[in-house]
Amino acid sequence: MNHLKDYQVQCGNYHLLTFADEFAIGYFSKQGFSANVEMPKKLYHGYIKEYEGATLMGCQLHPQ
Repeated sequence: MNHLKDYQVQCGNYHLLTFADEFAIGYFSKQGFSANVEMPKKLYHGYIKEYEGATLMGCQLHPQ
């Protein structure tokens, strides 16, 4: 996951989004994702598949 985050920062992407089911929420939380997505919905709506019963989680990346 850290390699993916570093690569995204190198590409100029500073937000990651995922839909996590109830079994994956803990994993993504430990990786820095939060259910409090700070990215405006209009920026990702239509680009990420929504899953019923899953939680949208986001991670904001910071360049070093």
